[in-house]
Amino acid sequence: MAIARIEQEHRQMLVQNRQRLKPKLTTLHSSEGLLDVWSTVPYGEDMFAAKELQLKMQLQNTTKGNNNMDAYLRSLKSIADSLAAINSPISNKDLVIHALSGLPSEYESFITTVTNNGVAMNFEDLRTKLFLSRTTAAAYSWVIHE
Repeated sequence: MAIARIEQEHRQMLVQNRQRLKPKLTTLHSSEGLLDVWSTVPYGEDMFAAKELQLKMQLQNTTKGNNNMDAYLRSLKSIADSLAAINSPISNKDLVIHALSGLPSEYESFITTVTNNGVAMNFEDLRTKLFLSRTTAAAYSWVIHE
C-alpha cells in the first residue's frame, strides 16, 4: 500500500512540474533560461550540485593523452562552458591551470616557460602558444634531420 501511495505522489509531482514548466519551456532560448527552468523544479539545486561536481571532476581528470591538441583544448573549453551554463563558471586562470596540468611530460619546458613568465595568460593565448610551440618544434626537428 505504501508503494502505491509513493507512486501516486510521484505522478502528481510530475504533473505539477509539467504544468509549472510548460509556459517556460515554450519561451526557452538561452542557457540562462534553462537555469531559470531548472531552478523551479523541486530538487533542482541537488541536480545542479551533482552536475557541477561531475563536470569539475571531469575537468580535473581530463588529460591530453592520445588526443591531438585541438581535441584536448576543445574538450576543456566544452566542460568550462557547461559549468558556466549551470551558473558555476571557472575562471580563465583556472582553465589555463587545468590545461597545463593535463599536458604530458614532453611539454614540461613549455609549462615551465609559461609559468615562469609572470604574465597572466588567458585560455585563447595559451591555445595559440601551444599550437605555435608544436609548429616550431616540428620545423626545428625537420631542420635537424635534414
